[in-house]
Amino acid sequence: MRPMLFARGADRRPFAPVRSILATTSAVAVAVLVAASLSAGSYALWADGVTTTVGSVTTGNTALSVSHAFSTTAWSNLLPGEKVRQPFTVTNSGTVAHSLSGSAVVAAAGYEVRAVEGTCPAVALSGASATVTPVALGTIASGATRTMCLEVALTAAATPGSSTAFTFTVAGSQVP
Repeated sequence: MRPMLFARGADRRPFAPVRSILATTSAVAVAVLVAASLSAGSYALWADGVTTTVGSVTTGNTALSVSHAFSTTAWSNLLPGEKVRQPFTVTNSGTVAHSLSGSAVVAAAGYEVRAVEGTCPAVALSGASATVTPVALGTIASGATRTMCLEVALTAAATPGSSTAFTFTVAGSQVP
């Protein structure tokens, strides 16, 4: 019979405590390395930084204005089918260019308002009424003035002998 190296009931693995210590040490080392790699900051012994003044930031501005010498008598006593055109100017005294559009609001039915960029032609303006959908009026550069043409037309839907107020709005959207 062979001699027994271990007592009965004793652990038969002589290297079990050593393996356990090595496994625990390895797990702790891995955890420390992972924690160190995930933490922010510099591991350098020296670090430096400098701040510099770069100046100031200034915003642009927008400033559109409309000028006109509309004759209200030109738009009076209109008959159905008649159209009267009058010029006006748009000035951009701001620092950014704009894409212009125009829209009209008329207080009564039977009136149409159209607008185009440029001088007023001798013939009627074409296209949709600015009371239905805004009309494109081109672009205007910073510091520029543009001439536009506004037309009022009377349709058969207008009430005879009536008078109504209307507004025309010129809107500008910054051109990138």
